Amino acid sequence: MKRNFPIIVSTVLLIMMLSGCGSPDSSSDSSLPSESGTIEQTDASDPTEASSDPAETQTTEAQAQDTTEQMIEETTTQAPTQATAETTEAAAPTEPSTSAQSAYASDSGSASASEIDRDTALAIAMEYVGVTEDEIYSTRTDSDRSNGIQVYEIEFNTEYCDYDFEIAISDGSIVEMSYDIDEYWLGRLDGSPVTMDEAIALIQDEVPGAAADDIRIWEERDDGWTRYEGNLYYDGVSYEFEIDPETGIIFDWSEERRS
Repeated sequence: MKRNFPIIVSTVLLIMMLSGCGSPDSSSDSSLPSESGTIEQTDASDPTEASSDPAETQTTEAQAQDTTEQMIEETTTQAPTQATAETTEAAAPTEPSTSAQSAYASDSGSASASEIDRDTALAIAMEYVGVTEDEIYSTRTDSDRSNGIQVYEIEFNTEYCDYDFEIAISDGSIVEMSYDIDEYWLGRLDGSPVTMDEAIALIQDEVPGAAADDIRIWEERDDGWTRYEGNLYYDGVSYEFEIDPETGIIFDWSEERRS
């Protein structure tokens, strides 16, 4: 009996343990080391793997901070650039156009490349009538306005003739001209008598292209002195003249260009 006693006690204890496992309560379930319970506790209380390592956590936080600072810096840099571009675009239309710049040059009276000076105007007049500088003993040049055109008014004298010109400052064209030979010199200058038809031919020589029928001419007497007077309009220019029949000299001549 004594020999079998330990076996009996062991058997009773085993039965009691088995009886206790068969009726678990709710509180014992939460403490049992079951596989499902362990997994649930791990899921609920375990932090993420990234945060379990302190070094990795610090690196992640540093990277996030750098990214934020970079985004702030880019935003700050782009904002003034965009503002500058908008300012430039708004100012562009204020640039004066080519038409606004030409009107200003005209209104301000600034000289263009084609405008001439006084000396050039005098040279044009002298060449037109075939007079050299040595033949001139007096000159006068003024600037004025004639029929809405800026002109140089030029006067110069030779020994026997007086000349007057109006020459456009803008391009050097002759607007008006005239000359007058003193009657005193008519008998002292070389010449020969001419008829009225020959006088017409003289005018045609002076105005190439003009037809004889375009020339109006008549004889005029004054104080016993006979002369031919006439006029002509050709190619936009009005001409008036007087011719001495005894010498064939055109002693009074004028031209006026009409627009």
